[in-house]
Amino acid sequence: MILLTSVTILGSVENSTALYSERTFFGVVRVLDVGLSSAQSRAQAKEFEPELRILVHGTTLHGAQLLHGPGRKRPVSYYGLATGIGLVMAQRTPGAAIDVGVIGLGAGALAAYGREGDRFRFYEIDPGVVRIAGEEGYFSFLSDSAAEIEVILGDARLSLQGETEANGEPQFDILVVDAFSSDSVPVHLLTREAMELYSRNVKVGGLIAFHASNRFLDLSSILYRIGLDLNLHMLSIENGSVPFEMGQPARWIFLSRDEERIEALGRIGPARVQSLGVQLRSVRFQTPPRARFADAALWTDNYSSLLALIRK
Repeated sequence: MILLTSVTILGSVENSTALYSERTFFGVVRVLDVGLSSAQSRAQAKEFEPELRILVHGTTLHGAQLLHGPGRKRPVSYYGLATGIGLVMAQRTPGAAIDVGVIGLGAGALAAYGREGDRFRFYEIDPGVVRIAGEEGYFSFLSDSAAEIEVILGDARLSLQGETEANGEPQFDILVVDAFSSDSVPVHLLTREAMELYSRNVKVGGLIAFHASNRFLDLSSILYRIGLDLNLHMLSIENGSVPFEMGQPARWIFLSRDEERIEALGRIGPARVQSLGVQLRSVRFQTPPRARFADAALWTDNYSSLLALIRK
């Protein structure tokens, strides 16, 4: 996730308007309205007019939505069009519906990519987040989406395991895992056994997408090592500073059993970046060097070490 303190483009959070705050079992969740204009411009204005609504969990930004105009239905922040997941969502067969699973609801921004006939299933463990993204009406991504939306409350891994045992068939074209905050890692979602479960739930030619942005922890080495062990093909897409409406700095790691799907993403992605009017040097596509991670520790349900993740 992206730390709130790193969201300098949003202006001063001190001048924001607090709409809602709730302490759940999983921490404090807040909804804030902030402006995109400079602090000086806001000081000169008679009234503060917020332009962006954000969902904050602790000190971490978990979702954002523009409040006015057509941008209200457009995904921003780490789900923007020029981020890794935005590029993947654009890589789809025209007219064909897709099934998308998302571990971690946030504000529900991924639903903005849904089209008629698509199915988006979100897994969220925090009931407070479910209320904020849905019935409380603070964010409208879920209600605005053209896709069929389903929200499953509970532990994502347990839910997926139960569905796998009941259905026995892969469910998703894309399975997104976005449940890692700046200072907390649900380890059971980041082990070899968990990745095996994800892989079984992805159709042939499908993708597993990990949001690996993190200031303190380097999740990539763990993901690469597990991918190597399971003989998955991998690609990292990391965007730096791009126009705000296109996204914020984010790192996404994609894994698939299908080598062609990963190679196609690496080929088509750069052209898509340029078609968005974004400088190609702002987005980096990288295939992890297999030899570099072959000897890294392999996380399993029986072994993990957070010390190995701390950034130096």
